[in-house]
Amino acid sequence: YDQRLAVSGLAYGDPFENSIMRREDHAFVRGRTDREDVYQSNSLPSTLTDRGHQYPAAFIIKASGLDKHSVGAGASAAIPFVHVDIAGSAEDGSEPGLGLCGITGSPVATFAGAFWS
Repeated sequence: YDQRLAVSGLAYGDPFENSIMRREDHAFVRGRTDREDVYQSNSLPSTLTDRGHQYPAAFIIKASGLDKHSVGAGASAAIPFVHVDIAGSAEDGSEPGLGLCGITGSPVATFAGAFWS
């Protein structure tokens, strides 16, 4: 699906940037004590966190159990998954000091072009 979104984004003037998950993305969300299974976030914004755009996907994969259904699990158990980080275009900008723009809905044209036919 990521390539489908990338092609549609280029066609509809809303390009997507594809990022590949790495081991360190998953390591970032691993539990740090025996009292937790997964770590959701740190106290820094994603822009100040190494690969901060990727660890939310790693969190979703671990917390939902998708890690048990990766390509390594075999074709019959694998579940396709794409995480689209749209937080920047989904903020309403009402919190002072966040520096985020208003809601843009920027991925809507890309999704429509990729999946409506």
